[in-house]
Amino acid sequence: MSIVFDYLKTTYSNCCNDAHSWQVINSSMRKALEVAVSGRFKFELKDFEVLADNGQFEFYRWIGKDTEYGYGERIYKLAIDSNNKSACLAFEHWQKRKPFIFKGQRLGVGSSINTLTEAPYFWWQVGSFSESGDKINLSSDNRRKSLTVKELKSLEKEELAPKALKDQLEELK
Repeated sequence: MSIVFDYLKTTYSNCCNDAHSWQVINSSMRKALEVAVSGRFKFELKDFEVLADNGQFEFYRWIGKDTEYGYGERIYKLAIDSNNKSACLAFEHWQKRKPFIFKGQRLGVGSSINTLTEAPYFWWQVGSFSESGDKINLSSDNRRKSLTVKELKSLEKEELAPKALKDQLEELK
C-alpha cells in the first residue's frame, strides 16, 4: 500500500463519516489527489491503476474527463508542472503510454512547444493524446499535426541541429 493510496483512503473514509454526499466526496478526493501530486508525494508505479480499479472510490467520478479519450490529463499536467516524476510515471503506466518529451520537458495537455525550424516559427499547443496513447495531437492556429514519440524526437533533433552548428562556428572564431 503506497502513501498516496493511504492518503486518499483516509480522505474518502473521512468524507463518508458524515453525510454521504457525492459532491463532498468527489470534490475532496480531487483536491486530495491534487495535493498529493503538487506536494510531490512518492507515487508507486501502479497507484493510478489501483485507484481506477478500486470500485469503492468511484475514481472516474472525480478524476475528470479532460479530452475525448483522456481521463485525468489535468492531473498529469499538474504532475509535470510540479516536477513530480513518480506521479508522471504512474500516470503513464496507467495510461499505457510512453512519455512525450521535447527539449527535456514532458508534454501534457496544454503544454506548448516552439518549433524554430518551421517558417514562420510556430508555437504548437498539446490538445490531446490519441486514444491508443501512441500519438500526441498538436495545434497551432488552424494547423494540426499528430506525432509519435519517434517523430517528436526527430523534430527535436532538427531543432537542436542549428544550435549545434552555431556553437561549432563560435568555437572556430
